[in-house]
Amino acid sequence: MFFRDYFMSISDCLNAKFEGIQRKGQNSTDKGELCELFIKDFLDDFFVDNFKIFRGGKIVNIENLESKQIDIVLAAKNTIKIFSDKGIYPIESVFGVFSITATLDHPKLLGCIEELKSIPRQNAQFLFYFINEQENMEIWYKRFPYKCIFGFTGDINLEWENELNKMVGQNNSEKNYLPDLIVINKKGMIQKVYNKPQPLLGGGETNKDFHFTDFKLITNYGTYISSILNELYVLSGWQFYMAPKYYKYFNRDDE
Repeated sequence: MFFRDYFMSISDCLNAKFEGIQRKGQNSTDKGELCELFIKDFLDDFFVDNFKIFRGGKIVNIENLESKQIDIVLAAKNTIKIFSDKGIYPIESVFGVFSITATLDHPKLLGCIEELKSIPRQNAQFLFYFINEQENMEIWYKRFPYKCIFGFTGDINLEWENELNKMVGQNNSEKNYLPDLIVINKKGMIQKVYNKPQPLLGGGETNKDFHFTDFKLITNYGTYISSILNELYVLSGWQFYMAPKYYKYFNRDDE
């Protein structure tokens, strides 16, 4: 009603940028780099005042574990800038991560999921300001960081939803490590369901852990943008109430 046309125009612009870089014999690495830049520019437009946004790197924890290479990292605005693009980021400072690909097919989906699952969240070290530590750590382990897999083209479908729900059915703790949103621009998205039952865009509700939306069946193919903006905005407020214990990391250098 208010923002639908605007969000759809952003989706159109992302598609136009992607189509505009297509050329015969193009290096796939170059294409991937450009796709990352398109999404970083999109995130910068909305969240430059909320987060520090970096082109990739690895996420680490106090136990010296590190993730696989992540395409885009959104860190707290008050993060100490020890490293920038392609750096390392303490897990406590990370609010969102994006895995980006030109073409998202099933093998690539599984690869992106493994990247996200490699993020080490064990033994998180936080300073808390005016909030209950135990209660909020439980929320943190469920919701942080926000994890999105974004493809510019591909074949997202109901089978992917079924596969994700099966993963959670076999191991419920797996849900916290799986992506919050999988989207192929202008085609469809799969959203993680946090609180079941959850209302659906076209009416009704779902009790599933993941839900697929085919954009051909709704009037707003930019709806995934509102989902990204809402989730990241809500999480951004946490940086005012909890912060990394950087001294724990610095002290490890003296051990």
